[in-house]
Amino acid sequence: MIHLAQILEVYPDAHIVACYRRPHEVVHRLFPSQRDTSRAFGGSHRPERFGKQRGQGLGQMSKFFLEKRKLLGGRSSGIVDLHFRDFVGHQLQVMQHFYEQFNFPWTQQVEAAMRDFLEETPKGKHGENKPRLEDYGMNDALIDSYFPEYLEFLETMPRLSFD
Repeated sequence: MIHLAQILEVYPDAHIVACYRRPHEVVHRLFPSQRDTSRAFGGSHRPERFGKQRGQGLGQMSKFFLEKRKLLGGRSSGIVDLHFRDFVGHQLQVMQHFYEQFNFPWTQQVEAAMRDFLEETPKGKHGENKPRLEDYGMNDALIDSYFPEYLEFLETMPRLSFD
């Protein structure tokens, strides 16, 4: 998402849904594959060291993204923010909301296709990735220290409600 400005230059009428998650819940799930890639190029083999290095790096990237996002100003009207938790419990309602917001027709065929997709791709269909923050020398306090701007953004972003 750090290239939003370039995307909007090429596609000025683009409609983008930017989905956000709490880093405490997702950062460490990226580490196993990233660590394997890093190791192939001579990177750290120690999970604790790797986790802290990547955690800091991802925190810096999130700060960079938020700074770039602010620079878009009025050009960001085609970008909608979505908190992942809002999506998880109400996938169909969220999709209908975005279709309406973007002035796309929400038809019976679209709804049926969405329902089929959700049925065909249930959570856990391809297994679970279950590393823990602790496996990589991390904890909630470290995540808080690596992502302060991003966490503030999450706290202040509008949330969808379908209850």
